[in-house]
Amino acid sequence: MKNQTKKHILASFNELLEKKDFDKITVEEVCARAEISKPTFYRYYRDKYDVMTYNFQLLFEEYFVLTEELDLHSFLEQMYRATQENFLPIKRTFDILGRNSMNEVIYSLVVGALVDRLAGLQDGTITREQRIQCDILAYGISYIGENWVSGRYELTPEEAARATYQLLTEEMK
Repeated sequence: MKNQTKKHILASFNELLEKKDFDKITVEEVCARAEISKPTFYRYYRDKYDVMTYNFQLLFEEYFVLTEELDLHSFLEQMYRATQENFLPIKRTFDILGRNSMNEVIYSLVVGALVDRLAGLQDGTITREQRIQCDILAYGISYIGENWVSGRYELTPEEAARATYQLLTEEMK
């Protein structure tokens, strides 16, 4: 029941986001649409920004999981495809908020994938230097995603993935 309420709040938020800009949506409106009280809303989310962050997490988790069968190039392509297929709500939030929680979600997802890949190739750990490389690449990829959504790059998901993949070290590939 708890998870259903959280998802119901998210669905109500997304319905509002389809009709209104993010900055115009209030917690009161989300509560009214979801037919819940404000205390119920605050049991699940801190504020509307927290709802958006959860939205981004689900969006990307829904699209892919890095497995042994999925190489990093395909992983990146799926990430860009997920962004493209959900372009309008993501673009709306960037237009209004600028850099937002989507960057952090992408960073966490990518750094996790890179660290897992390197650790899997070694004895389960990575060096400090490799961790720095993973951090730099993951932050860079999150900014690439932001710039791509904002229209600074006119690339297909495949082209964006190829350009990003070329930045990886041979060890990471």
